[in-house]
Amino acid sequence: MAVFERSPDGIANRALFFDVDYVAYHEGSHDDEYSLDFLFWSNLFKAIKPNTNVKFLAAGSKTDIIEIADNIDKNPKSVLFLLDRDYDDIVGVMKFDESIIYTYGYSFENDIATIKNCAYFIYHAFPVSGIKDRLHEEFNTYIDNNKNSLQLIAVGDQKSKMNGVAGIGTANFQRLYVDSRLGSTPDISHKNLEAELQKISDLLKQECQSSDDWGRRLNGHFLLDVFYRIFTKFARTLDTKFRIDKKYFCRALISTHFHDYHQKETNEIHYYKTVLGKI
Repeated sequence: MAVFERSPDGIANRALFFDVDYVAYHEGSHDDEYSLDFLFWSNLFKAIKPNTNVKFLAAGSKTDIIEIADNIDKNPKSVLFLLDRDYDDIVGVMKFDESIIYTYGYSFENDIATIKNCAYFIYHAFPVSGIKDRLHEEFNTYIDNNKNSLQLIAVGDQKSKMNGVAGIGTANFQRLYVDSRLGSTPDISHKNLEAELQKISDLLKQECQSSDDWGRRLNGHFLLDVFYRIFTKFARTLDTKFRIDKKYFCRALISTHFHDYHQKETNEIHYYKTVLGKI
């Protein structure tokens, strides 16, 4: 933790020191200046608050950032804390403070992992007539075959979190695939999923708040992995030697996501416009 973060006065003076409107603490390592978290949040602010001068600072884990926020009685107006939503709203631990801004989805990966973003990216990698429609068909076929499984995982993970139990799609999620080789379709194995659901069968019977909006509620790393695998499989039908690093794929989706962002209207964009409009 830097010297400034050791006291409330130090945190309050951060913006003054950098000569900016806001200092925004986000998740990530101090050693990765252009981390994925930084790229997401900086592009979001540029799209919605283009005239606001913000200094983004990586501050470690979500727990580290919450600790900084909790160590001051009243958060200075010039300081923001940018956090993954995870299941905080479902579990009831979400912090309602205008200085604390959560992602719309489980994490920023849920916001950028969309078919539309992938279609835009594939066209710029392979500018072939009709390629966007073909990719849409590939994703829609996958969703038709796996939607129920993905909804079950999303609901199961939320109820697991409420009870302090490890989730299905939170660690080693590749075990859920029928074929985990990159280049194969990441179909969810009914046998493997059934075994995982059996472990939490009592939790699934509980009547408690949860959402089956799997695109928003799945573990973000899991969702991004699904999209990465479908995209890779499709791209290899065009070029058998196609390779793309997952981190680069994520960067490309971030760049694509914020193209003409202010002209779009979705629940996600409405959410960010609302919360950023308060600062």
